[in-house]
Amino acid sequence: MGKMSTLEDFYKEKLNWVPDTLKKDIGHFNVFRAEDFVGKNAKPIPYSRRDYYKISLFTGKRKIYYASKTFEIKKQALIFSNPQVPYNWEELEQEQGGYLCVFTPAFFHNFGNLKVYSVFQPNGTPVFELTNKRTIAVAAIYERMFK
Repeated sequence: MGKMSTLEDFYKEKLNWVPDTLKKDIGHFNVFRAEDFVGKNAKPIPYSRRDYYKISLFTGKRKIYYASKTFEIKKQALIFSNPQVPYNWEELEQEQGGYLCVFTPAFFHNFGNLKVYSVFQPNGTPVFELTNKRTIAVAAIYERMFK
């Protein structure tokens, strides 16, 4: 496994720009549509750890590789990624979609210690397959974040 990917690397590799506010002490948060990162034009994702947290709602069949665990998503899932666990994914069909948000621990500091949340524990369960109804509800939350 190579070096840890930084949030700055994420922006440079995926979007070819870095926000001016990225290095501010208040922390960083941003939300994206997954279509910008998946599908036939997607860049390969290295199996590595990142120095930021990510919560993703993905639609479409895929495999997700977390440390020593592999999860196969049949339709849609909510996925929690953290700096302690390396990961990547493999798309199993061309139709992919969803949302993702990235953030630093400094952004989250008013809500407690991220390391104690069970979804961010190295031995926790980071992948939750969702029903269609729950997927619609979670997608609505992401849409509110855009506004």
